[in-house]
Amino acid sequence: MTFHGRQGQAEVIGLLRQAFLLLHPTDLESFGLTILEGMAAGIPVLTHELDSIKVWARDYPRYPARLDAAAWTREILQFEQPAYWREVSAAGLDYAKTFTWQRVADQVLELIASR
Repeated sequence: MTFHGRQGQAEVIGLLRQAFLLLHPTDLESFGLTILEGMAAGIPVLTHELDSIKVWARDYPRYPARLDAAAWTREILQFEQPAYWREVSAAGLDYAKTFTWQRVADQVLELIASR
């Protein structure tokens, strides 16, 4: 596991090309562009289940329990099964290909209207 900190676009693309998983444990995410970038690169993503992520990313990332090391470990270990990695990777990539900002805006407006 390597922590890279803030990187430029070219560096992020290079890192994603080499990655096996994108671990994104956050409590302060307002959108999750990093999550979308990971899925668009075909990398399975694990993150916290926040409304700001779930509203647009749906169930494509994996959401191990918040701050539960055992849950994160179990989920990470599942990706050692090649078929599981390929399934999650392909689903995230397919979803990322359909992503539009208009759809996110519509989803957020729908969420606001439903409250």
